Amino acid sequence: MSMVSSESPIANILMVNSTHTPTYYLLLKLIRQLGIQREVLLRVIHTIPFIIGLLLGYFTLVNVFGRTRSSLISFCIAVILPNYIFYATNLRMYSLLFMFSMAFIATVAWILQENSKNLSQWQITALGLSSLGLLLSDYSGIVYFLVGLIFLIVQAFRMRSYKPLIPILVSVLIFVIIIFSCFNFLETVHNILNWPVAASQNINNSSRGLVELAKLAYLSLRPGLDLIYSAGISLPLALGLPIVLLLLYAYSFVSIWKTHKSSLAVQLILISSVIWVFASVTGYSFTRIFLPSHFFMVFIIVYHVSSMSKTWKVASYLILGLMISLCLKEVIRPTLRLYNLIPYEQIATDTLNLAKSQKANTILLSNNSLNSLSIERYLSQQIEQSKIEAAQVVKLGSNTLKKINNNELNSPVIFISHMKEGEKFQDVQIISKQLNKSFQEIQGYIKLQDLPYNPLWKKRITNSAQQPYAVQSYLLGN
Repeated sequence: MSMVSSESPIANILMVNSTHTPTYYLLLKLIRQLGIQREVLLRVIHTIPFIIGLLLGYFTLVNVFGRTRSSLISFCIAVILPNYIFYATNLRMYSLLFMFSMAFIATVAWILQENSKNLSQWQITALGLSSLGLLLSDYSGIVYFLVGLIFLIVQAFRMRSYKPLIPILVSVLIFVIIIFSCFNFLETVHNILNWPVAASQNINNSSRGLVELAKLAYLSLRPGLDLIYSAGISLPLALGLPIVLLLLYAYSFVSIWKTHKSSLAVQLILISSVIWVFASVTGYSFTRIFLPSHFFMVFIIVYHVSSMSKTWKVASYLILGLMISLCLKEVIRPTLRLYNLIPYEQIATDTLNLAKSQKANTILLSNNSLNSLSIERYLSQQIEQSKIEAAQVVKLGSNTLKKINNNELNSPVIFISHMKEGEKFQDVQIISKQLNKSFQEIQGYIKLQDLPYNPLWKKRITNSAQQPYAVQSYLLGN
């Protein structure tokens, strides 16, 4: 999606209807225009903001708690967290969002620690740039922005000085001017408010069985349970260890809160670590939004373990050791996510070969997954390189089938079906009937029953997929 979006003209990027700000896509477009096109290099570049964010987190914790050792241990653990590795190398805006979130939290903590009515020029600049960068990185940046803003307001009332709020207000003003003058903001707000959260989380609102309620509870608390990647480990560990870690974190949180009631900076870190709980009731409990919380959760556990009694200390270290060993296992032999396993380029190659052999003029792509964009992109590249003029690639939409029928295409049609994601599945049987064609399954890619996941994770995917493979190709003919 990011690569496709960054290839659009600047005007199109700015005015696109998306639940994300276009800032990242503009930045990616700039990087690619500088001559950096290889995906591997782009992924390496994406790690830079994430590393900066981690370093900012480390220095913030040292500044607030004064514990260099605990902060360093937390930093080392964070480096191997599976979600950190994934999103640091992911061609999406989350690396940028993580950096500005940590920069904003670091700046607010710095101001709270100084406890002064007047801000230095460095503090004003850091607060203004980090808050504006956070808001422009992604709309979800509002989460940590509001946390920091609340603490600055409390500080302002305590000190009876509202100077710390001036850079924030200026940043908000600039942000508002930008989004209303450049972005298609009103339609974007409409899309965000009407975004099918339940469908994207694969939640069945019509069912209220025990299993569905347990799944709902897990998805709601997922940001707090995702310190490890549970799909590739045994079921007992996958179910038990995240809960044990969450309970250990909760106990440590309460203990630190009790002993640091008077420190706003400490409370800022604590609230930043637990903010995902407040978002869980909205359904927007996506781990990628709350990555800064993971860093602070790890530190809170590490920090408090050192002050426990000997028995609890040993038990806690064993739990942390198990967590670290599982994270290292993912580093050495990663359990790839499903969409990392799908061979998009090979699918495009096979599809074009099929189109050539069957003299098919139309390649129809299901439009129920962002992953279809990857197939479409490789198809377009290969068509351009091989100069195939006959094959046209079209996405399945409300008018697509009518257009195909209206053009009276007697030649075969190739249909690429993606497993169900979200609320809709585009069934080949219905499509073939609407086109008055018979269908023949040609090939499947990534058999879902053979995924390298534990039974529970595999069942979640296979039960909702509505087809045995992640991607299947069909030949529709007369």
